[in-house]
Amino acid sequence: MDKRCLTVVLMEAAPKTPSHALRSRQGKRIKELRGFRKMSQTQLAEAVNVTKAAVSEWENGKSSPRQHHQVAIAKALSTPWSALFGLDGEAA
Repeated sequence: MDKRCLTVVLMEAAPKTPSHALRSRQGKRIKELRGFRKMSQTQLAEAVNVTKAAVSEWENGKSSPRQHHQVAIAKALSTPWSALFGLDGEAA
């Protein structure tokens, strides 16, 4: 098998959604920072323009916020995106 075929096979096998472990880490970080900022789930939901249930699902690792919501969450929590979603050592 040549390199191009292997790349296609590997790309097709890659998961399309974040793993449960990744969602759990992201959710834990969102919850920690929301608590640090003394924000309720409702306040964060309003700032990000989603439901309180969506925030709860993120924090419990049941779902992961979409890219545009990730940016809004970081802004609402006055935190760099990378600190929330895994580009620094602590969140990854």
